Order: sequence, then C-alpha cells, then structure tokens
Amino acid sequence: MEAEAKSVAGRDRKSAVPAAWAAASAEIVDRFDDPMLPGLLGRALSTLIEFEYSVVFVYRGKGNPLHIHDTFPNPQARAGVLNYVRNTYVLNPLYNAYQRGLKTGVYRLRELASEALVDGKSFRKYRICATASEEIGYLTDGWPAGCEELCIAMELAGACSFTVARPLDCFRRPETRDLDYYG
Repeated sequence: MEAEAKSVAGRDRKSAVPAAWAAASAEIVDRFDDPMLPGLLGRALSTLIEFEYSVVFVYRGKGNPLHIHDTFPNPQARAGVLNYVRNTYVLNPLYNAYQRGLKTGVYRLRELASEALVDGKSFRKYRICATASEEIGYLTDGWPAGCEELCIAMELAGACSFTVARPLDCFRRPETRDLDYYG
C-alpha cells in the first residue's frame, strides 16, 4: 500500500512511502517530546525493514555515549550495553567515524570499519574477544553475537545513532539491496 502525496507544484503523484511508515512517522511527530520516542522510532523503522534488536546512543564529544533505549531481550545483552558505554565504545567504528565528522545518514557498521580493526593491545585493555565471524572482527563482552549492524546517524545538539541489528547477511538480502545507504 502506498501513501498519496502532492508535489510542491500541486501535481498528484504516487509516493514510494509505505502507508505504515507514513502513519508511524506522523505518530513520531505528534509525540516528539514523549519519553517513548526511541521505541516509536524502532516501531516506525520496522515498517521498512525487519530487524531483531534496536539500540539508541547519544554521542557527546569524546565522552562516554548515553544509552537511551534498547530492545535487547536478556540481561546478558544489557551487560554488553553497559560494557560498551563504559569502555569499548572507543573501539567502535561508528563512534570513531563520528569523531571524524560523520554526516547524518545510514551506514553499515562494517563499511565504517578500517582495515586494522583493533590491535592486540586493545584485546588486553578492553572486555572484547576477537572473532572472525563478527563484521568488525571483535565482540564486546555481553553484546549479542552474530549480528550485522545498520547504523542511522542523526545530528542533534550532540550526535545520535540508532542502530538496528539482524543476523549476519540479512541486510544483503534482495529486499534490502535497493535501500539507499550513505558512507
């Protein structure tokens, strides 16, 4: 089902925006100051793409990110979020791209990663484990394994990221190939 839209010139045209996305977006605008906004964002995104988890962080300069929201189902994953916020965020490709001036857009985490993902010293200093099965070469202790991350970077007074995660290879499926990604 598609939503109808009028162009600035007043001509009628069909929009490629699904009606469910249009309705969810309207709810976001109506409830912009609501504490439930991060959950609403996740629900809205789920009208466009399937994912298992979502997590929202606000990056503030070089300080620790603020954890705003997540949909992780178990205490172990929540421990992974705490580990990330307390220490391993400094290794994360999204955080490092933000430090280099990342623009608002949609990015695959693996595309933000550099060739030398993490050095041996980092494995001793941070609570991470090396694993070739992870798209960035390591996994923060407690973080759900085997996920591919799609990051949505938004500029606020600081910076915000909304990340959705699915099992590896899911974002390469035919139904997601036509999505516009920046990076």
